[in-house]
Amino acid sequence: MLAKQVGTYEQAVQYIREQTKYKESKTPARNSRGTSAAGTRGSGTRGKQQKPVLPIVEDKPAANARSAEEREAMRRRAQLLDGKV
Repeated sequence: MLAKQVGTYEQAVQYIREQTKYKESKTPARNSRGTSAAGTRGSGTRGKQQKPVLPIVEDKPAANARSAEEREAMRRRAQLLDGKV
C-alpha cells in the first residue's frame, strides 16, 4: 500500500474499492447459461491463486551407522578442535 501512496485507512478503503470496480469492469459479461466465454475454453485456474507445492522432508535413518569406536574418535577430534582437551 505504501508504494501506491496509501497512508491512511480511509485511503486504503478507497483504493480497494477502486481496484474492485476496475477488476469487475475487466471481466467479460456472462452469457445466458451463466458461464463466461473464457471459462468455456477450459482456462482452469486462471485468476485463482494457488498455493505453491512445497517439498516434504521425510525422516530417514542414517545410511551408514558408525560404530561406537568411530563416534568416540569423532567426539575426541571435535573436542580437540574446540580446544577443550
